[in-house]
Amino acid sequence: MALGLKARVILAFGVLSLAVALLVSLTAYYFARTYLVTQRESSGITRAALDARAVFAALSDGADPGDAVAAVPVVGGVQALARVDDTWYTRGVTVSPDDLPPSLLDVAGSTGAAQQRFGVAGTPLFGVAVAQGPDVYLELSPLAELDSALKYGSWYVAGIALAAFGLGGLLGHWAATRVLRPMQSLSAG
Repeated sequence: MALGLKARVILAFGVLSLAVALLVSLTAYYFARTYLVTQRESSGITRAALDARAVFAALSDGADPGDAVAAVPVVGGVQALARVDDTWYTRGVTVSPDDLPPSLLDVAGSTGAAQQRFGVAGTPLFGVAVAQGPDVYLELSPLAELDSALKYGSWYVAGIALAAFGLGGLLGHWAATRVLRPMQSLSAG
């Protein structure tokens, strides 16, 4: 069954509107997502580097490792951990040291610092590890809020694209009716 001219015009307007909306929406979403993830990771790296410097300075001054880690201020659910002489010290037990990815610790041990996104029990985390000799300081930042915001943002983009398709179809219907009216009168009479 072939579509009539009016149906083809309506469909063309709808598809064109959908394509434009998808292009604009996906581009905006990509840049927003990239910016938000980069900012979160950058702030996590900066914070971990500063806190690691403070913890390692306290340790070199003879402070107890547990006290050095406890002195790190908790902001936004960040968990601080330190491995000193193969013993783990942590402020809070949100994530057990056993749940840390070995690759994060291995890279930090060989290069001095590492970062990695990973999940523990369904919770997305961003980990930053800073090594000084055999000792390692880690900060784990939860990413659940960011991932949730990005998920809702993707649904918003899909909704905009569908709305644009519908509005394009309505515009196509209006345009097809106006443009094809003279042809209808010719064919009628």
